[in-house]
Amino acid sequence: MGLLAVCVLAVLFSLLHEGLAINCYQCNSHNDSRCLMDKLPDSLRLPCGPKDTMCRKISQVVEVAVTSGQASVGDKKYVHA
Repeated sequence: MGLLAVCVLAVLFSLLHEGLAINCYQCNSHNDSRCLMDKLPDSLRLPCGPKDTMCRKISQVVEVAVTSGQASVGDKKYVHA
């Protein structure tokens, strides 16, 4: 009976540990168009590192205006030859 209780507790604790692990969606819309979907696919969910305590979402919009061979991004200017 004691061995059975130990085995049951071991299984429960392993499930609890897995249940507390953080999974975050990790994708970059520059490389993967699936990141632009309203509902992200589960294939983009990956486990986070052991020291991670939360997920974060970074949204960035880059506007590039090209006029007469020059492109400006923010306060930087790029000249194309």
